[in-house]
Amino acid sequence: MSNTPLKKSPFRWLLIAATLILSALPAHAQSINGTFNSATTVLATSGSYTAAGNTVSIALNFAPAVGTSLTMISNTGQAFITGTFNNLAQGQAVPLSYQGVTYPFVANYFGGTGNDLVLEWAGTQAFAWGNNALGQLGVGGTANSLLPVAVDSSSDSALFGKTVVAVSAGDTFSVALSSDGSVSAWGDNGVGELGTGGTTASLVPVAVDGSTASALHGRTVIAISAGGDFGLALSSDGHVSAWGDNSSGQLGNSGTANSVEPVAVSTSASSALLNETVTAVSAGKAFSLALRADGVVAAWGDNSFGELGTGGTNASLLPVAVNSSTSSALHGKTVIAVSAGSDHALALCSDGSIAAWGENSSGELGTGGTNASLLPVAVNSSTTSALNGRNVTEVAAGNKFSLALCSNGTVVAWGTNSAGQLGTGGTNNSLVPVVVDSSSGSALYQKTVIAISAGNDFGLAFCSDGTVAAWGGNSSGELGDSGTAGSLVPVAVVTSNFTAGQVAVAAASGPMARTGFALVASPIPPTIQVQQPAGTNLVSNVSTVDFGPVVVVESTNTLTFTVNNTGMSALTNLAVAITGSGSSAFHAGPPGATTLASGSSTTFTVTFAPTAYGTQGASLAVTSDDPVTPSFNVALSGTGVPFDAVFDSGTDVPITSGTFNPSGIPITFTLGYAPTVGTTLTVIENTGTANISGTFSNLGQGQVVIMTYNGVHYHFIANYYGGGGHDLVLEWVDTDVFAWGD
Repeated sequence: MSNTPLKKSPFRWLLIAATLILSALPAHAQSINGTFNSATTVLATSGSYTAAGNTVSIALNFAPAVGTSLTMISNTGQAFITGTFNNLAQGQAVPLSYQGVTYPFVANYFGGTGNDLVLEWAGTQAFAWGNNALGQLGVGGTANSLLPVAVDSSSDSALFGKTVVAVSAGDTFSVALSSDGSVSAWGDNGVGELGTGGTTASLVPVAVDGSTASALHGRTVIAISAGGDFGLALSSDGHVSAWGDNSSGQLGNSGTANSVEPVAVSTSASSALLNETVTAVSAGKAFSLALRADGVVAAWGDNSFGELGTGGTNASLLPVAVNSSTSSALHGKTVIAVSAGSDHALALCSDGSIAAWGENSSGELGTGGTNASLLPVAVNSSTTSALNGRNVTEVAAGNKFSLALCSNGTVVAWGTNSAGQLGTGGTNNSLVPVVVDSSSGSALYQKTVIAISAGNDFGLAFCSDGTVAAWGGNSSGELGDSGTAGSLVPVAVVTSNFTAGQVAVAAASGPMARTGFALVASPIPPTIQVQQPAGTNLVSNVSTVDFGPVVVVESTNTLTFTVNNTGMSALTNLAVAITGSGSSAFHAGPPGATTLASGSSTTFTVTFAPTAYGTQGASLAVTSDDPVTPSFNVALSGTGVPFDAVFDSGTDVPITSGTFNPSGIPITFTLGYAPTVGTTLTVIENTGTANISGTFSNLGQGQVVIMTYNGVHYHFIANYYGGGGHDLVLEWVDTDVFAWGD
């Protein structure tokens, strides 16, 4: 791993027991047609895979848990998958349905270990805790937080409407990567560490410059890493960009001038990246690492302690190859992951061994001594080391300490321990790897750790059950346990600010950071298919809105159905019931027969219990004993009941009403076709003469609405005074004015 930017691949540990449908595919058989029968299903495993020119057809045959990632291709080689499938682009929305419920995913050709094709759970957002003196939590203020809080993703944030797939914490700033390949940043910006083109700090996420002046222009970013005061971005074409502080040459562009926008890391004839594809990056305090597809490590920037691993201490303004001669622990090895610490570096090799180089005053190289090393040396794995007999799967370098994750879920640490960074229960430094405490007093007790991260003075572990543990210093709340007392053993990061059903899917920090991050996935509410009875008008909220069949999204709220008899005669033995496949029936209304006179109404109430969560394919039935189909309508109301406006064409009108009050009701939008340029979509056609009363709770006047269809994002603006002057319409964004005449 890098310096452990938070990477959204939470269930990669399930690959151990994966069902391989296509295994070791030959180069000529590259199309995929498969079904996910469980979260462990892997549709293809290959050391070299070409997707370009081929297609994919997939189905879902189980109900995935919140936050599940599905692996389409497990890539055992170091290179990226070649190209993309004809019908599956990077970042494309992939809705998969099972038993009437649609689960949202996005395609990521750089998920898992960094080069696997993974379907990530859509809508994942970042939560942060710890030091916030310069706005590095991205919550709009500067107060530290002792508990995880949501990073701003409102309409004022560059993360609005995005699915976050990675986060990395710098010294006083943070960087996030979204599934669409865009990069956002927030916090301090004195030397351009936000990459916005200026030096104005931001308390909420802002977009890293992707204009024509930026090295990111036209590129899709697939990995990020935040260093001391600079950022790195790896693009899908294997090129690296950097921005921010460059006083030690950490941007790798042959100079030392800071850059307020992304610049290209050099691939010139003098660069170790000439004609090479980079597959991973990691940023340290003032130096950078890049892992090439051939398993060679390149480095640039500060070299005061031998951070570049070249055998000397001269800084380099261009990428140079880390020494792999016979005197180096990397001789004859293939590196599969790198991590840059404050002033030392770690490399994980394909044989499970670890090499380290750079500063070692606290034993962070794990060699058994405290001498710095200008060349890669082997981390001790003898009988005196906790690594003896264990296979390492991930490494993370912090500030003067190191972490390693073993295949059995054990976490091992070495280096400084003054604040309990090693999680052993004491404060003695360790010059060789020791086991992080997982006894009954530890938050890791009986847990399986699947990912690790190292901060400035604390460690993080993400467990297979979705919990996060932390240990070490806590002066700024970096342990996220609601206090500021440090802990010598792992404690649980408290998730009391999560809403019902939300789960963490990863956790991360950075070698200079006193800030922690988690990616948090949100559940999708069950979809209840409400079918319109013959001869009726089905309405939403408490007004008389005419519908065809609609979708009502609901979780645990109480719904009220009001039946109005608009016919000429009474309705007898009236009843309302909701039934659904895979669940018991939910009956509404008072016991016994209900008679409803002409022109009168009655109300039925349904309370959806927690056990009803996930009700599939339910339908609303309104019945009576009258031989002739009665004439009536049904009004639906309920606090906070979301309404889903579906547009399968430009002529669809989800709501037609003479009086409609959406206040207090959230709305979601689903796009089922590709609108032409300039399209206006009508959400509410108001047949009355008055304006619509109020607004949807999450849709203000002039708010941007982004909808996606077949991987393309379409931008609209909400206008409650469009159409005939008082309709709610979604107007095409960026409409310009042309003029003619005098």
